[in-house]
Amino acid sequence: MYGNRTNSLAVGALVAGVASWILCPVIGAFVAVALGTGARRQISRTGERGGGMAKVGLILGYIQLGALVLFLLVWLGGAILLGSCPSQADLPCR
Repeated sequence: MYGNRTNSLAVGALVAGVASWILCPVIGAFVAVALGTGARRQISRTGERGGGMAKVGLILGYIQLGALVLFLLVWLGGAILLGSCPSQADLPCR
């Protein structure tokens, strides 16, 4: 026929990785990582095409998850710092 098929999980990982940056950051990132991992495992076992798409989906998902963790750390750090300051503006914050 046409040779090796493209792994459908790899296509899904790429779509979810792109969607994690456009539509739904948290869910898309987790889906991209899960599908990308499964696709790479299947590709190594079956010899299908799509390794690059799986890798890009994984990279996009991991970068999105890293950005989410960084955002949460900064947000929590700011909340802790601002929560420790007194409400009066003329008092110094320790």
